[in-house]
Amino acid sequence: MRNERERGREGERERANGGFTLVEVLVAMVVVATVIIIVAQGFSVGAGASSSSQKATRAAMLAESKMAEFETGEVSLTSAPSGDFQPDWPAFSYTSTIDADSFSAYRVTITVTWDEPGGKRSFVLARIMTERPASTGSPR
Repeated sequence: MRNERERGREGERERANGGFTLVEVLVAMVVVATVIIIVAQGFSVGAGASSSSQKATRAAMLAESKMAEFETGEVSLTSAPSGDFQPDWPAFSYTSTIDADSFSAYRVTITVTWDEPGGKRSFVLARIMTERPASTGSPR
């Protein structure tokens, strides 16, 4: 009986020093796989947010560019052009609205739109300005 106990203890020591069991390895693999999936989704969401942010910034710059055409007199405040930004930025389009008041001031609104995976997005820029004469050439 004593030999059996000693053998049992020796067997327990050998198993304790022998490594991981199959169940432990499988649990560790599941935990690692779960962490990898969560991290990969985080990168995917981050990349999408970055792309969306870049497009919103580009739309703001394009709206500022169109507004500058009104401010410099290149485009008359009595017209309300619409269009796109071909050939440089074909994914973006714009509309402009002009509301006049009784004090010779105009409220100019430029709306730049673009498509994203979740649907259409837009950026709106509005300013109040007065009519400037159209530019006639280079300044002297």
